[in-house]
Amino acid sequence: MVYRKRMSQRQQAATQSGYTLVELMVSLAVGVMVMGAAGAAYLSISESQRSLTEKSYAAESARFAMETLGREIQNAGFYPMNEVTSTTQVSPLTPQSALPIGNFTTGSESNTETSPEHLRSPVFGCSSKKIDATKTTSVCIAHTSTSPAVDADTLVASYYTDDNFGKDRGNNTDCARATPAAVAGSNGKLFFISNSYTLTPVTLKLEGNTIKTFGLACAGSASPVNNYVPLITGIEQLRLSYLVQSETTAQFKSADSVLATEWNKVIAVKVCLVTRSLQNVRLQPSSYSFKDCSDATRTFMTGIERKRYTQIFAVKNATLATP
Repeated sequence: MVYRKRMSQRQQAATQSGYTLVELMVSLAVGVMVMGAAGAAYLSISESQRSLTEKSYAAESARFAMETLGREIQNAGFYPMNEVTSTTQVSPLTPQSALPIGNFTTGSESNTETSPEHLRSPVFGCSSKKIDATKTTSVCIAHTSTSPAVDADTLVASYYTDDNFGKDRGNNTDCARATPAAVAGSNGKLFFISNSYTLTPVTLKLEGNTIKTFGLACAGSASPVNNYVPLITGIEQLRLSYLVQSETTAQFKSADSVLATEWNKVIAVKVCLVTRSLQNVRLQPSSYSFKDCSDATRTFMTGIERKRYTQIFAVKNATLATP
């Protein structure tokens, strides 16, 4: 009986034997390979997703910038109508000329002949420069930042607005959400708005990296003079051209080619932007070339996504401009 019991235990031990060392090593190797492949796939998917996010950021920056500039260009020259109580007709309020940006008051409107040119027409511009709103005449001065250098024109859009529009719609404030003084004789309802748009340097901290880029910025007529507030980041170049309507032809011109007497004849503005992603894009070749807004071929050796966008906006209120 003892013998049989011992044999039974031996048989049981034989049937319960484990893996050999070779089998264990093979299993571990296969497991490591599977985990490595899964980790690599996760990192690849994560990096691709981040790259797509960066590409989307560049496109969204262009879209928001175009919407902002387009809205201003289409508002330029606007002058509200008020209802005449004695009749059913409508007539424009008494035109009020504008003072230099930052000096507008209700009691001392200047006449249009002495106001700066950039406040006397729906749109005005500077080529590769910015407007100096401290002057009594329109003066385009060099961008103050030289390192990095700003590659941007400046657009000035001026219009009147009615207090009934409301601040939430952004129509009775300047681009920095500041409310100007009401025009004299308008019962506190009429406001003059003039916004200047250009690019300014922007420094960002993202995932431990310091990123130096540019952003669309605006200085408003009710805000501190020449105080440009950044609005949209990731824009490296801004170029503007103006469609001037003559008696027989219409021609796009850069701001420095538009005569002082032609600004009131601008019927459309062409906006060109170059946007960039904030970080490297995995799907972007390490070296690539494209034509920027000046039609110059530019070559980059980094994985930053850059694209050019162009759109034309009509100055809808050009014929109604009173400033």
